[in-house]
Amino acid sequence: MVQGIGRNMRQFFVMFVLVCVAAIISGCVAAADATPPSDPVTATVLPTVTATDMPEIQVTETESAEAVADDAPPTATPTLAPTATPVSTTAPDSTATATPTPRTFAALDPSLPTPPVPIPTAVPPFSKPDNIINIVLVGNDGAYKQGGRTDTIIIASINTETETATLLSVPRDLYVYIPGWTIERINLALPHGGGANYPGGGPQLLKDTILFNLGIEIDYYARLGFDGFKKVIDTLGGVEIVNTCPLEDWRLIEPDMDPTVEENYERFTLDVGVHEMDSDLALWYARSRRSTNDADRTRRQQQLLSAMLSNGVDAGLIAELPSLWAVYRDEIETDFDLPTLLRLASHASAIRENGLRHLSLNQALESGDLLPETNKWISLLRWDDAAPVLGQLMSPAALGRSSRAPLTVEVIAEYEEDFQLAAENLTWWGFIPVYTQLDTTKPISTTITYHGENFKGAYDDLMSWIFHNQPVTLEPDATAATNYTVILGHTFNPCRNPLYYDPDRQ
Repeated sequence: MVQGIGRNMRQFFVMFVLVCVAAIISGCVAAADATPPSDPVTATVLPTVTATDMPEIQVTETESAEAVADDAPPTATPTLAPTATPVSTTAPDSTATATPTPRTFAALDPSLPTPPVPIPTAVPPFSKPDNIINIVLVGNDGAYKQGGRTDTIIIASINTETETATLLSVPRDLYVYIPGWTIERINLALPHGGGANYPGGGPQLLKDTILFNLGIEIDYYARLGFDGFKKVIDTLGGVEIVNTCPLEDWRLIEPDMDPTVEENYERFTLDVGVHEMDSDLALWYARSRRSTNDADRTRRQQQLLSAMLSNGVDAGLIAELPSLWAVYRDEIETDFDLPTLLRLASHASAIRENGLRHLSLNQALESGDLLPETNKWISLLRWDDAAPVLGQLMSPAALGRSSRAPLTVEVIAEYEEDFQLAAENLTWWGFIPVYTQLDTTKPISTTITYHGENFKGAYDDLMSWIFHNQPVTLEPDATAATNYTVILGHTFNPCRNPLYYDPDRQ
């Protein structure tokens, strides 16, 4: 009987993992600093706005998009400036175009002090095909699914036609207009909506905030806290993570120790390598930021999501999902209904096979400003850099397996763990790595060879970047079993954050 219950739980979370695990991860990383000790976090008390008193902002087809301009030095007042209508130009991904559509948003709350910057114009929304489902996945800065700020926000865009999915991390301190309220950090939108009686509550205000500032229409939301994350990891029997960069940060000596007591912490180092993580280590891995930054933490969040999806798909079937939904519905706050969940669940295996695509706005941010009077750190969005990234969200990746034959890479390595480290970076982008044991003298530097007739469609710049800008040699070979051959040398270094790749600056 116990075995049957465990199997049923695995089956449930297999199907729920794609649409909800990112929310669980979000909950894990919400208390981002993980410093010893950390004070208990409570929900922010926000001014109340009556929904019926909210004036409206009308967005028309003639209005242009506005976004945040380059920020001034720290402590300076941030400014907003208009930019062009969102378009998409960034390789290697094809993108959706922006189609302005009239939409009404609640205007600034007149009872509050004037914001330090002008209210921007809503950006025209990107076109959203019928086969696209966008989900905003959020997590609280605490153990439970409700209360507090949503300090990590991930948009998951699922294409039910191509059976692909894209993850976009939204910075928690992004300084935006929150309809019906004021200009504030985006992580306050959801709690404010609940306290201000916004139509549709906090979830709808977060959806409207994303649409107003990023042009992305959101269909559903899901929210959890730390406990939900740990429960999923335990249900999956742990998760295997390939850690490509050494990570050191404070960690509780024992998981059940009081996190508010400084003496209960110790410095912990996770070495480069392959690690089987239980829920406590995975929670630490997702939250850690003190020795790195938000970009690296974002990479680790999305890496965990990919690993958990893979584990979940391998775990079982969906036959008992309807009955399990009734049992576990209280574990998550969401506006999903069961038919929609079942429809998405049917694509989980194919999405895992096609690979998740990972996006971030890190390259489009100007960070480091202090918000006047409050001394809160904020990030400002450079729209010219953000628009191409946002435009990719709802379009299939150019390297995705659903739209073209994959690029295969033979990785010749002395040790299998070195192959796994290289494979982690390659699969992030959609390359298919194949392991071969090195049987000759190991080179000093890593070598990269492409076997096509020319570099058209080879993504050789990206391949070079993955291996710290090692040159790519063209050696046409029609009999080669793979598109690339990579021989890992003594200087091979797997520490390469893919969120820093910028094809326009290589």
